[in-house]
Formats: sequence, C-alpha cells, structure tokens
Amino acid sequence: MHPREQQRLSDSSWFLQRWDMAPEEFATYLVQLGTLVLQRRWSGTHRKTTTSTGM
Repeated sequence: MHPREQQRLSDSSWFLQRWDMAPEEFATYLVQLGTLVLQRRWSGTHRKTTTSTGM
C-alpha cells in the first residue's frame, strides 16, 4: 500500500480506532443513540407544560 493510501485509510477510521470499535459495533452504537434521541423527543412532546397566568 502506498503511504498516501495508508494515510487516507487511517484518517477515515480514526474514530473507530480511538474506541477500538469494529464498523458493525459502531453502526449498532449509532442506531442505539438515534433510538434514545427519538424516545426523548417523543416523550418531550407529550409532557404537560405549565401555562403562565399572564402577570
């Protein structure tokens, strides 16, 4: 492999290497994170809010 190709490959996978994750594990992590975000948004829209008295 040429040095430039090796550098490009290492640049693109630095995030996975930092946490020592395989691409499949990273994809699973993103799905779980997205699910949590959607659950919070869903529960946030159905919360009761207090109304001001207009004072």
